[in-house]
Amino acid sequence: MSEKQHNAKRRDRLERLVELVKEAAVRLEAAGHERVCLEPGAIAVLQPGEMLLVDDGFFHMQPVGGDARTARAPVMAGLLEEAVGLPTPVQIEALKTTRGFRFAPDAFYALSKKEEFFRRLLYALYEFELATLDVENRAYRKHLHDFYAPGGAALLPGPYVADDVQLVGMLMETDDRCWAKRLLPPGVWRPPGLRNNYLIVMAHFRNVTCKHPLAGEVSFDYRETTVFIPSVAGFRPGAFAPILFPDNAMAITLGREIYGFPKRFGRTQLDLDRRYAELEVDDKLEFWCEWGEEQPLPTPQYVDKFVEAAYGDRWWADKAGDVAGWFFHRLFSPDRGNTWPAASVFVRKQLPDVALPCEKDLVYERDNLVRVPFDVSDVKSCALLPELRFEPGRHATFLPQSRCLLAGHVSADMGFGVRQELHDFLGPLDHARLVQRKVKRTAQRTVSRTHGMVQLTGDLLKDACKKLG
Repeated sequence: MSEKQHNAKRRDRLERLVELVKEAAVRLEAAGHERVCLEPGAIAVLQPGEMLLVDDGFFHMQPVGGDARTARAPVMAGLLEEAVGLPTPVQIEALKTTRGFRFAPDAFYALSKKEEFFRRLLYALYEFELATLDVENRAYRKHLHDFYAPGGAALLPGPYVADDVQLVGMLMETDDRCWAKRLLPPGVWRPPGLRNNYLIVMAHFRNVTCKHPLAGEVSFDYRETTVFIPSVAGFRPGAFAPILFPDNAMAITLGREIYGFPKRFGRTQLDLDRRYAELEVDDKLEFWCEWGEEQPLPTPQYVDKFVEAAYGDRWWADKAGDVAGWFFHRLFSPDRGNTWPAASVFVRKQLPDVALPCEKDLVYERDNLVRVPFDVSDVKSCALLPELRFEPGRHATFLPQSRCLLAGHVSADMGFGVRQELHDFLGPLDHARLVQRKVKRTAQRTVSRTHGMVQLTGDLLKDACKKLG
């Protein structure tokens, strides 16, 4: 069964479950069952065996000793823990106003034995949970695919391409004027006229393959959230990427070793059917968002909207919009295969010096500014996402207080071009100091080892003299 067929079946299950939960809410209210209402930020704790049938809302769920996750109505909180026999409390924190019905241990099972309707509801809840776990399991198995050279562990240099990539981009603005400046390396500057803004791009990369002759027919999928700061390096416009959050080990390995991307694990949930997305890092919710019905736009108008929103001053917006419109009308056309010009992404590729592990500050043996071209081709659709609501999590650590100016969704094919090194931040004097530190460290280790050997030899000679009398 193809991925599209799986997604269609999952949508059908969800629609059936929505109708069943709506009818269950009516029946439970008519029977006098007390309704629970949690306002945003409110916390409730389900004791072992208790369950909460949520018919409206969105919440973060943390089983004690288990994996944290977010859940959205319709869902039965505590059902999965009860099914697998995990006798542990479950903490629920409402992210939106959450309404539902709380059941004591075994109460819902008893109700399902009495009434046929609630038995069907229980089966539908189990079916949806199992389908969700099956999707996650399939994604996990694809995470195990890799692109190492046969007979060894050498990474293949690429090129790497992905089909039908789903990109949700949010143009953000912050009042912290120094936030972006603190992250930009020397020689990378922000274009004039821009607001204090940056981009959050949440992507679902599908069917990622390597075109190298030794790669074979291996492919994998992964999701990733990236922060981009619009910038210019070497008079080349692009965006600087200070941090990326993929959910795949191979994506982290390839990104770090080949291109130099500062990647770390994060769980990106991107549900275009239910119109919401979220990012979790270290089992803590970094942010979540939801939006209204998509508004399709032609590609030149889509790009023009984002350019205009990025500039606060109307004069700059008009000029930038005119340039962007001319640029895409000339370079983006069906006879060119709907191919965008390669976008420049700048990365600071740093390799720490493992020969100096005890230094107070990180010392790098490699520190370069790298340009990675993102080749976007075969653009299938562009659409604005109106009424987008962006909410940071309580434990947000990286992003500043921000508001969303504009959001959009693009579906296209993508590829990652050949890396280009623009600048070496370690000059001749830095390299000389690095060598000096290594020599000093090696000398210290040699003296320490020699002293240890002399002391050990002396102890052995003393023991031998004692034995000889």
